[in-house]
Amino acid sequence: MIKCGIFIDGFNLYHSLRDAISETPYSRVKWLDISSLSDYFIKEPARGFLTESLSRECIHFYSAKPMHAYPGTRKKFDLYMNCLRNTGIEVHLGNYRRRTARCKLCKGEYSYHEEKETDVAIGVGILQKTIEHDLGAVIVVSGDADLIPAYLALKEMRPETIRIVAMPFKRSLKVVKKSVDHYFNIKPKIYAMHQFDDPLVLENGTTICKPPSW
Repeated sequence: MIKCGIFIDGFNLYHSLRDAISETPYSRVKWLDISSLSDYFIKEPARGFLTESLSRECIHFYSAKPMHAYPGTRKKFDLYMNCLRNTGIEVHLGNYRRRTARCKLCKGEYSYHEEKETDVAIGVGILQKTIEHDLGAVIVVSGDADLIPAYLALKEMRPETIRIVAMPFKRSLKVVKKSVDHYFNIKPKIYAMHQFDDPLVLENGTTICKPPSW
């Protein structure tokens, strides 16, 4: 079997979930069980283009804590991170930075928060973990073109490692597809099929309930 690492672009995936909620019948998909979803990727889509089976070696989730958001939003974020860690996922959190821009219409200034350095962290993580775990394949859940340099670097450094991209719903880009060995698209119904139990009981006995709005 081929050892496989799964790398999740949390920001890209989150906005895909929001699109699925607003544009499809699958309106309750934020309670996503990424561990279950990753197992599905290894067992189902990968069979279509690989002659040898994959074995899950590790899952790494990358995002940023929304410290600028309302307390309720931060609490839901923390609860969800606990759910992910409970399934053995390694969570990597970056930061949001405050930016200032000028309105083109009124010329007034306004501020907003932008997630920074997550793409860099994912790229470095892909290369580092591939070498550390001697991965024969990587599956990256993201449609972000900013990760293309990492895919190309991996091809140069480890040409034997199979590069696979799982494109979140409405996050499919041709330029990304051309930079990897294989790709597949994630349909909204797949999100719906892989949801945590509600309530979810953690290994330490703590019970976590799905937020009502999720």
